[in-house]
Amino acid sequence: MRYVVLHHTGWGEDHFDFMVEADPEGLLLTWRLDGWPHFLSAIPLPDHRRIYLDYEGAVSGNRGTVRRVEQGTCRIVSSSNRDICVELLPSGRFLRLRLDRQK
Repeated sequence: MRYVVLHHTGWGEDHFDFMVEADPEGLLLTWRLDGWPHFLSAIPLPDHRRIYLDYEGAVSGNRGTVRRVEQGTCRIVSSSNRDICVELLPSGRFLRLRLDRQK
C-alpha cells in the first residue's frame, strides 16, 4: 500500500493532507493535518481519488495547490469503524488516525 503527504496552500489555512491506500483499487483515506511530520490535529476528510498519490499542482475548482512533501509505502496495522493504525515504511513510524467524521 502507498501513502502521500501533500502540502495544501491557497485553500483556507495552509495545511497538510495525509492520504493512504486502504484498498489497492479504491479511493484514498484522507486527513487534514495541521503540521508534518508532527501534528496536533488530524481531521478526517472525504476519500480522495488515487491520482493524488502522484499529483502535484493546482486543485480543481480553484481550491489552491498541492505539493508532495513525503510519499512511500505503508501497512495497515489495525483498523476498526472508529480508527486506523498505519505503519509508514521503512521508517517504522506509526500513525493512529480517527476514521469517523464527527460534526
